[in-house]
Amino acid sequence: MSSEEAIALVTRLLERGYLTKVQKIVFEQSWQGQKYSDMGIKEGYDLGYIKDVGSELWRSLSKVLNEKVTKTNLHGVLQRFIDQQEDAQQIAKLQAINARINWGEAIDVSIFYGRSQEITKLKTWIVQDHCRIVTILGMGGMGKTSFAIALAEKIQDEFDFVIWRSLRDAMPIDEYLTTLIKFFSQQQDTELPDNTGGKISRLIELLKRSRCLMILDNFETILQGGKQAGTYREGYEMYGELLKRVGEISHQSCLIVTSREKPQEISLMEGDRLFVRTMPLHGLDIDAGQHILDDKGLHQIGDDLERLRVHYRGNPLALKMAASAVQDLFAGDISQFLRQGNFAFNGIGKLIQQQCDRLSKLERSIMNWLAINREPVTISDLQMDLVIEFPQSRLIEAIESLLWRSLIESSALGFTLQPVVMESVTESLIENIAQEILSEQPQLFLSHALIKAQSKDYIRDIQIRVILKPLCDRLFIEIMSPQQLVQKLNCLLTYLQTNYAKQTNYGAGNLLNLFRQLQTDITGYDFSRLSIRQAYLQDVNLHHLNFTEVNFDNCTFASTFGGITSVVFSPDGEQLATSDRLQQLASTYGEWT
Repeated sequence: MSSEEAIALVTRLLERGYLTKVQKIVFEQSWQGQKYSDMGIKEGYDLGYIKDVGSELWRSLSKVLNEKVTKTNLHGVLQRFIDQQEDAQQIAKLQAINARINWGEAIDVSIFYGRSQEITKLKTWIVQDHCRIVTILGMGGMGKTSFAIALAEKIQDEFDFVIWRSLRDAMPIDEYLTTLIKFFSQQQDTELPDNTGGKISRLIELLKRSRCLMILDNFETILQGGKQAGTYREGYEMYGELLKRVGEISHQSCLIVTSREKPQEISLMEGDRLFVRTMPLHGLDIDAGQHILDDKGLHQIGDDLERLRVHYRGNPLALKMAASAVQDLFAGDISQFLRQGNFAFNGIGKLIQQQCDRLSKLERSIMNWLAINREPVTISDLQMDLVIEFPQSRLIEAIESLLWRSLIESSALGFTLQPVVMESVTESLIENIAQEILSEQPQLFLSHALIKAQSKDYIRDIQIRVILKPLCDRLFIEIMSPQQLVQKLNCLLTYLQTNYAKQTNYGAGNLLNLFRQLQTDITGYDFSRLSIRQAYLQDVNLHHLNFTEVNFDNCTFASTFGGITSVVFSPDGEQLATSDRLQQLASTYGEWT
């Protein structure tokens, strides 16, 4: 600090607001380290007078600064005062910020990669287009929370108030509304309405009065599992009313919602040119993915990164989990990790399973069939797959619900699953069917095909490799003896004939496909009165099988039936006893369905 700056500061501090000529001389030369005697000689004043002026000046400053000031400590005292003033100003500034910005327990996003285009788009929606509600939708692990916080930090200066809250612990709506009202009113609104509707009305008034930004994270927590996406848990229905009124009533504020599932009110109000909009959050690009792997110590992995990113659709959490697995299990060799084939390891598999546990029965069945089909399928394809016939409207409703949950993908070819979701669903399907076979209590075993006999060859080969064979392997783990496993399947065949005769299901077809995979000799087996669907029998020995009153549906047979001597195919019991007759049918119908 220069002497001029010091004099200007002291002048402001003193009560009278100025220094006399002698005070200025004493202060300036004391600041420069001069002795009183030198001041007097130089300026022509008596030494005693100079000392008296100095003593009075130091007493005045001591009183103002609340610290003893002397000629020798002048520099230190004033510098401490300036530092304290700066600290006080900083504290006041932080207090002012805290009075208008409340991040609650929001996570730290100081390290945040990618999403620049998405942030720019949402900034336009919120700042320029004045959207009232913006929903950020995506499957678990996609980084919705981090993205919402990073976005809010970019636009916080555009708002009078910013507040972030999470519904992870299912906060009751009255508690949430009370928090918002008190914050936006600067604790002035203390007498709140007794009912929730009244609190929402009070909140809307505040949203009109000030420009407020609200971020509501983990909205899916208050939505009901086992029903169509967007259905509220009991006791949380008024959150839907909050969305409806914030979205429909004119005001100058914005609510950002992050969720794995789209609330029903959002679907009714949203539109590209409306004040309520939704951004599906997709995976990171390759550059951001590389940054994540760099942070995990995986550098310069080239094409392997793109394979990994595509497989996980750029899901940030999945990439982090994969990187940890590469480091922990494969010594940083990502190529070795990729050669393992199944990437739905423990962490991401649990995350996907949590979302699947929330599905309705029909939604779960659709997910299973998408995993079985292994390629995009249409609504008509799904209708043919399902054992129970559903109206097309209900099937469309379930597919839309799955889209709202960010669990399936849609394209011009139809609907399918992301690779890592497909792996997780397939793994769960195999595990559940294995337990059904072991307990001889089939359900999924009846309602879903293990393979589809008339699929394209490469699809059927995949179904055998990733579903049928792993199922057999899982059963062998529980039943060490091949003979005992066959006996278990035989018991299941008896169970089907006893309980499901002449009923349409996939049970018998699945058994035939398992017998084929196990290379079981089924000569003399009785499949009479059963429905056989999706059985692949091109290279199966069908000697002396009883197919009395069997209904074959979408099965594939060998092009010749030479050697089959006692098989009944027709529903009316007509026995086709000669190989000539079977060959005649084969030449006429080719693959039988």
